[in-house]
Amino acid sequence: MIIMFAILKKDILINQKYLLIVLLYSIIFPVILIIDGDNKYLMMSFLLPFINVNFFVGKSCYIEDSVDVRNFLKMLPINHNKIVFIRYIEMIVTLALSSVYAFLVQLYLMNGVSNAFLIHVNLLVFSALLIYFGIYLSVYYKINYHAAQNTLMFLFVIGVSTFILTEKVFNIKIEMINHLNYSASYIAFVISIIVLSITYLYSIKEFKFNKFA
Repeated sequence: MIIMFAILKKDILINQKYLLIVLLYSIIFPVILIIDGDNKYLMMSFLLPFINVNFFVGKSCYIEDSVDVRNFLKMLPINHNKIVFIRYIEMIVTLALSSVYAFLVQLYLMNGVSNAFLIHVNLLVFSALLIYFGIYLSVYYKINYHAAQNTLMFLFVIGVSTFILTEKVFNIKIEMINHLNYSASYIAFVISIIVLSITYLYSIKEFKFNKFA
């Protein structure tokens, strides 16, 4: 347990600069949306957690993928499964904190929108990103950091393109989502937990055979 906390502390210390960037981005991005004044606050549900996890967890994966760090990990008196566990915990915590922060900012800025709607939208996006970053980590442990990062760029382009394409029908989009059965967000969350568990077990298997071959 002490070694696990040591690895977590190492990731935080190494990524201090990137954590500062994450903090600044989390503050500046909502301000930019306010200045833009085009009621695009739902974009925060995706772009805040997506960028934050990419900066923190992605950078940790990049550093861990080097030969020197890999050799160092081999010498640690710790079950290698716990190294994967720590990376998943970092991803989940960063994603959860970013999603909660996005919700709170939206709650303040979007006065005319119900709390329930914002909760379910953020839960849907959280579930989708939980699935994605689970796949991201499994690709990282199966191949390498660069292959995983390419999938991030693909998601970023798809996500931003979706928001741009739906911008002109934003009000219609809100109306359509409000008529959806909110149970869909809970179903999506359960599915995301199942998929995340599968990617976690797969990552453990690939980490053992690829990183420590």
